[in-house]
Amino acid sequence: MKKFLKITLIIIVFLIAVIILLPIAFKGKIIDIAKDEANKSLNAKIEFADINLSLITNFPNISAEIENLTITGIDTFATDTLADFSKLTATLDLMSVISGDEIKVKQISLINPNINIKILENGLANYDIVKEDTTLTAEIDTSSESSNFKIQLDKFEIKNGNIIYDDKESDVYASLENLNFNLSGDMTEDVTNLF
Repeated sequence: MKKFLKITLIIIVFLIAVIILLPIAFKGKIIDIAKDEANKSLNAKIEFADINLSLITNFPNISAEIENLTITGIDTFATDTLADFSKLTATLDLMSVISGDEIKVKQISLINPNINIKILENGLANYDIVKEDTTLTAEIDTSSESSNFKIQLDKFEIKNGNIIYDDKESDVYASLENLNFNLSGDMTEDVTNLF
């Protein structure tokens, strides 16, 4: 009986060590993927203080938390901040992170987001930060590099958000303060719940 308890204790200690150490082992990989994906697809400056990973919060999934994320425009909007978040959390499928083939995102939470949408009189918009897709005018190359992110959302939420929409072209201004929004359900289905 003592031998059984000893083996059980060793297994439990090993599992706890794996749960604690696995996020540390993949932290660099996830940071590199996040920066690469942002640089590949956006015309903007993205900065953040840190990324924290945890297997404990949403086990068996891995949770990634980005602290003090800021998205700033370039060129005409170089002095404008499009968005800043005190925290952006995402829940990722652990097996997809380990395999690295497709990173599956299951849940996204935006904590204290400040979003400033601005459209100038000439029609230029600060949210137009996605790089132009050159594959639309050229023949599609099946060997081209594709994104490793596949979003299969079960939940999307905004906590205490502030959104400003300032459209000088249409002379429209709107502001939302302390917005709380919760979207849950299988986003691949026809019906999704809004709360």
